[in-house]
Amino acid sequence: MLKQITWTSYIEIVLLLLIVYYSYIVFKYYREDLRRILRIGQLETGNQETPQVLRYEGRDPRDENFIISTSDQNPDNRPDGSPEEADELIRQLKQVILSASGKPFSPAVMIPQVKQLFRKSAALRQSPHRPAINELVVSECERLGTALLTEDEVDQWWNE
Repeated sequence: MLKQITWTSYIEIVLLLLIVYYSYIVFKYYREDLRRILRIGQLETGNQETPQVLRYEGRDPRDENFIISTSDQNPDNRPDGSPEEADELIRQLKQVILSASGKPFSPAVMIPQVKQLFRKSAALRQSPHRPAINELVVSECERLGTALLTEDEVDQWWNE
């Protein structure tokens, strides 16, 4: 009876049974993980549309120059350094960090330029925007691989 079954047939049947068994295990115990992975794949390819409730009708927040401005909310109570000045400084900082990202020894090229921009923006030195600007410099440098900085390091550059 066993002489009629070849080794090839035996291996094929065992592989088929293993595939069925592991498929059952994956679908039974890892269903949510599979859904999450498939959702991420859809978001990356752009197949999934954002629900109407979550859509922003103004400027596109994925735009690099998108900055939330508080000037429309309370124009009479502006602290030192207006949001427009902060927006301009942020735009300049992003340009400096982006241009330094492709160069060798990029921290040595970028840091003096950032310090110079901070000196030019003396009105923002005591501004509530300062911690956010520091965080932006650190995150942009990390994202582009320009330099590994801390917020304390960047904060010290304001006084130099």
